[in-house]
Amino acid sequence: MAVPKVKELEELLLVTLAGEAMLGKALLFARVAHHSRYYKVTPKDLQVAWPAQLERAYQRLVEQQSIEVVRHAGLQQSLLKATGRSIQLPDAVRITDNGRKKLQSVDLFGDNEKLGKLTTPVGLETMVGHLLQKAGFTEVSVVGKSGDGGVDVSAEFAHPIWGGKYLIQCKHWQGKLPPTQVREFYGRICADNVTKGILICLGGFSNEAHRFAEPLKFRLTLMDAGELRILGRTYF
Repeated sequence: MAVPKVKELEELLLVTLAGEAMLGKALLFARVAHHSRYYKVTPKDLQVAWPAQLERAYQRLVEQQSIEVVRHAGLQQSLLKATGRSIQLPDAVRITDNGRKKLQSVDLFGDNEKLGKLTTPVGLETMVGHLLQKAGFTEVSVVGKSGDGGVDVSAEFAHPIWGGKYLIQCKHWQGKLPPTQVREFYGRICADNVTKGILICLGGFSNEAHRFAEPLKFRLTLMDAGELRILGRTYF
């Protein structure tokens, strides 16, 4: 089993954290466990094999002032006063300005393979929502979860011609998306009668999927990792 270098785990921690506003340390490590497929091990293997490496990477980021721990002592006191009960809240972790500078050197959008390695399905959805906000969309909502009906992000765009509601689906797939998935998402676009849908798949799309979407390009856009990288380099 290949053990990742501490620097690689630092990058994973930072990229994961960049996709979350506030994140408990335990949850942060759980998110990193999702990257275990990159190292060809299971999350359980990761927890058993790399606790020291994960902890060291975390401590290095704290020492470098790339992240900071946010204590909830004040909030806990307020809850105690209001409810009469002691409620334990986990410490949260926040990325600092220093951490954001370090994150830029990771070059998340350097190549298609790296974009897939350094994002999780949840992180991809959050990142797309962030990019849409930067691109001028409003009312951006990351709604992706089990049973989301094929919609991971929704947003509004103000434009005299192209303005309206947009639905976005994000697929963290390494293989090419078949036409059945594209048809299903287009059905959701029609059912909700929105302006446009954007279907993102890191692995790209089959020829049949492209043929299906071609006559629908004014209502449906297919975006692979290369096209997402262009958007990311512009707005991230």
